[in-house]
Amino acid sequence: MSGLYVAQNDGYMELAVGAPVLKKETLGDYHEYPIVGLDSNGRIECSRRFNLFFEFREALLLRYAGLYIPPLPAKKLSGKSESTTLLERQHFLDLFLKECCALKYLVQSIELQTFLRPTGNLNKELSRLQSKNKTADRIAILRATIGANEVSSIKSNPLCRELMIETLQFSWKISTDLSANRRPYLSILKRSKIL
Repeated sequence: MSGLYVAQNDGYMELAVGAPVLKKETLGDYHEYPIVGLDSNGRIECSRRFNLFFEFREALLLRYAGLYIPPLPAKKLSGKSESTTLLERQHFLDLFLKECCALKYLVQSIELQTFLRPTGNLNKELSRLQSKNKTADRIAILRATIGANEVSSIKSNPLCRELMIETLQFSWKISTDLSANRRPYLSILKRSKIL
């Protein structure tokens, strides 16, 4: 159902990233970072490669346009397996997840639950979530996260109004096909009487 924000848990979560584990494959070795934690849905135990954190963050940036998403450490082209690089990554990935846990809208997100508890192929599930990102969903998320449930409260609260306008403008800019999507954005702005 589009335009409905559904919290995936009670809003509390603890997560920690452990020391990287070397995985040996025929096509090349790589490191995974174990994640352990707990939320109202139960215990969390999984491992993720460094690049999956980037895909996860991209899904968050698309879904929560205009809201704060914690940063990740930069990718490196060389020296990825050096012990200092691995420890630095572990530290910053741990910090990233702890910051996500401090933001209720991320803790309750389907994206975080999918990242931690995928039901199938994680790459495909994150891609599917990104492709289902609709304007009505973005508005529902903003209303749920900033406490603005009615247009009148958005108009009366300058912060809500400004955030809603900035988010819609940002969404408009990042749309892949502006000509096809321009009319719905203008329609939403006119109907909500925000402008």
